[in-house]
Amino acid sequence: ESRSRDCIESKMDCVYQCKDFEEIYANQVAQSSLKLQAMLKTASCMGSRIDAKMLQMVMQLPLEGDLTIATEMGLIICTNETNKIYRFAHSSVRNGAYALILEDEKDTFHLDLGRKLWKKLSKE
Repeated sequence: ESRSRDCIESKMDCVYQCKDFEEIYANQVAQSSLKLQAMLKTASCMGSRIDAKMLQMVMQLPLEGDLTIATEMGLIICTNETNKIYRFAHSSVRNGAYALILEDEKDTFHLDLGRKLWKKLSKE
């Protein structure tokens, strides 16, 4: 019983630490430029893999500089320079960026993102 309790307490400590990391990354993202915040929030809705071309298409803004800044900050990692594919450095970074979207705005945020993707991809 004691081992079981220790295991549960250890798992709870891990959960609290992960939440702390998410808060740290959310604060780091929140202190960056509004454009970088928007890019990371949008990317967080699109999954853990970030296709720079797709992200730029949806945001309709040049993002090269912001991708470089996010990489230098350690928030994202370039996994394929040729195709400009990135990933979040950790799930806590993605969760932290996603946490910056206000709860009552998440549905609208996702709907707008989906509509932009549909519009852009249906043209191709």
